[in-house]
Amino acid sequence: MRWIPAGRFGPPESAGLQRFTMVASPTSPQGPALPLGSPAAQRPGRTPRSLRRVVIDLGSSCVRAVGPGLVLVLFLIHLLGASAAGPGIRSVAPGVVANVQDFPWTQLQDGAQGFGSEATVRDFENLLRKPSSDDAKHLKALFDLPRDVDVWIELGRGADRINGVQQLLAGSLLVEDVEERIELMGRQPYDFDLTSAQALILVRTLIDENRTLRVQLSHVAAEEIEELRDAIAVLVSHTFGSGLLSDGEDLKLIAARADLAAMRLRALRKDLEALGDSPASRVERDSVTVLKLASALARGDDDAHMELLSMRGHAVRIAESRRQDSALGPLDEALDPALDARREGRRVASLNYARVWELLPDWDAFRPAPSDVVGMKKTDRYAACIALIDEGLAGDPLHAQLCFAKAMVVDFASGKEVSIPWFARYLALRGLTPNLTTSTQLHYLDPQDRYAYFRVRDEPTLYRPEEDD
Repeated sequence: MRWIPAGRFGPPESAGLQRFTMVASPTSPQGPALPLGSPAAQRPGRTPRSLRRVVIDLGSSCVRAVGPGLVLVLFLIHLLGASAAGPGIRSVAPGVVANVQDFPWTQLQDGAQGFGSEATVRDFENLLRKPSSDDAKHLKALFDLPRDVDVWIELGRGADRINGVQQLLAGSLLVEDVEERIELMGRQPYDFDLTSAQALILVRTLIDENRTLRVQLSHVAAEEIEELRDAIAVLVSHTFGSGLLSDGEDLKLIAARADLAAMRLRALRKDLEALGDSPASRVERDSVTVLKLASALARGDDDAHMELLSMRGHAVRIAESRRQDSALGPLDEALDPALDARREGRRVASLNYARVWELLPDWDAFRPAPSDVVGMKKTDRYAACIALIDEGLAGDPLHAQLCFAKAMVVDFASGKEVSIPWFARYLALRGLTPNLTTSTQLHYLDPQDRYAYFRVRDEPTLYRPEEDD
């Protein structure tokens, strides 16, 4: 969804893409909607062609060895035994689970069920393809988290519109972040030629403790929503597409990152809901102090500006104190080691990517290579990249740009059979699937997205299931 001009967190259906919509209804009779060409798009319960051939050859050998009569008798005995054994070994209709072991959920620190560290790749595949009724409940609760938190964030933005905050953004073309512009107006109000009405709105906005806390929580929520969506996007891409994951530290880290984001989102949902039910502001809107301060600020009074900065600092301190007493505060204290590890992994990945991008040859013709890279051979540059990429992905397997760099490197070193899954993971992290069909959708893809998209789309045989003759 990053290619949408309105931002990544817009409604998935407006983008015509599949993010959580791929698995948003795990309990539906038809199962989750699948991207084009995914292995799970094959008919449910269908035996792979290679295995069917082995069974047919084995049956032919038995007929030749013992005769057709004995084979027929054995076949009838098998049918009678299957009927007597009950429904447990009968064929299963699409979307119905029989004798499938439940996912090994782990109870997290907030008491909810999480992925944990014991689940295997097969566990995740079974969970996403054919969840049991209990698993489907946990899965639905997990998928609903980003949407639930988004609802409260949007309700806060709606309150801002009611309070006239949008009037502060009139004529703003350079600053996209609303909060960044409001903070800038608070620090340098005389650079914006505020009217009396705008000055009053600015004062009310900056000294509003509830709004300050809500904005802080909303920024944290936006980060965790992206984190959870990225983690699940990789799991879904593996299950229904590229098949890149394997049992090991990579899978465990992705599951841990998803659990961490889910725990924080559950706490944030409680806090934002509590703020939504509280009074709109602790500041008396039409108090004499606020009106006088706004009037003086509109006239360009320096003393009024200093008083505004003081009141803003007080509002920030109160909001931070209330955040420590919120549902998120104690949880973050308990999760502090995990949060530190995640920050460190992201830091290493970002540093390594900056160097990798200097080493990658033949990608950005408009960006000159550093002097220490110009003289290197192409093979040497790729060899220098791979160690940095692997180190970065070991700390942050959800770093989309490193996944793209990995795809570029292994494409040169090992070929498309190895690179296409990495391009597919990159597309999943970017919120894209290899089934964009309209020119409008393709128009908004940046060069990297477009390159990865066409590489995956033009090599369907590498990730599609084998079809019947």
